Amino acid sequence: MFKKKETGFTLFEVLAVVAIIGILASFIVPKVAENVAEARDNACLANIKYLEGVIERYRLAKGTLPQTLTELNGWYQGEYPVCPKPAAPLVGKKTGYFFNKVTGKVTTSGGSLIEIENP
Repeated sequence: MFKKKETGFTLFEVLAVVAIIGILASFIVPKVAENVAEARDNACLANIKYLEGVIERYRLAKGTLPQTLTELNGWYQGEYPVCPKPAAPLVGKKTGYFFNKVTGKVTTSGGSLIEIENP
């Protein structure tokens, strides 16, 4: 007698929604990845600032800069701070801190980020 109206979405409606979601995702995903990288960089900078303070305390107590960062064992709280690793690390790229005992610079593999005055 009466034909029941079929409910549901047409193929065109589903494709339109998928296309809209794809367009929105193309704007959102790069921004999220950028924010993750920025947070990683900020964490690395915060760790370097912390090491800068530890090195300055060492210099004030001992009257000289440490020869290596391992001499700072016991001068900082907890474990030795490390730079967060990138999501896709470059081959051969080191993630850590480097200390120049002559200049007093603490650097990462990305280059010099802060300088500690050499007394």
